[in-house]
Amino acid sequence: MTEFDLVEHIVLELERGTTLEKNAQSSRGLKILREVNLGYGIADIVVAKYDTNSIERKVVLEQPAVKIYNIINLNPGITVDDVQKGTRASKRSVSRALEVLVNEGLVVAKGNEMFIKNKYAKIKIVRSAIAIEAKLKDWRRALKQAYRYKWFAEMSFVCLPKMHIKSALTNLDEFKRYKVGLIQHSLENGLEVMYRPRPIKPICQEMKFLLNECLVKQLMCSSEK
Repeated sequence: MTEFDLVEHIVLELERGTTLEKNAQSSRGLKILREVNLGYGIADIVVAKYDTNSIERKVVLEQPAVKIYNIINLNPGITVDDVQKGTRASKRSVSRALEVLVNEGLVVAKGNEMFIKNKYAKIKIVRSAIAIEAKLKDWRRALKQAYRYKWFAEMSFVCLPKMHIKSALTNLDEFKRYKVGLIQHSLENGLEVMYRPRPIKPICQEMKFLLNECLVKQLMCSSEK
């Protein structure tokens, strides 16, 4: 089995309804994302729960717009010039991002100063996310990678095949220390949660917003097919 095969098996189990949460009950939609790159490692799988009755989006905010929104949110009244200095982006890139934010009703300009008009929560659809790092053997490397995903996910797991999980189970305290879950996979029993951490608020708000935009983009592409 290759890592690609392992990822495919995990996705198949998730699509069959296997849940990684304890007592999971939700009427929200569920979307399985693959190869999610938000700038801090590439998560093999992200399971995102989202509100299906949220306002329909027509525009996806790219990384520059999300970054600028957060800068303005932290610095009300910041000038356009200072926004550019904070992002180190070109004037053209900053102008495009600000135009999108203004058109989406998130930011308002008062002279040369920028203010938040509406909180991002008004267009946010992701309510929770679980990230999974799949590895065949190297649990230490997988643990380091999975820990990074806590920047945007409420829960993060490492998934290993049953035949190679013994060493990870022996070192389960390391997973508990970093609050990263551990999953065992086998063709016979599918996914078995060996350690499930408590959901924790993601470390980085900006990366959480980027995940939201990633999901919006996926849903928009799906609706066009």
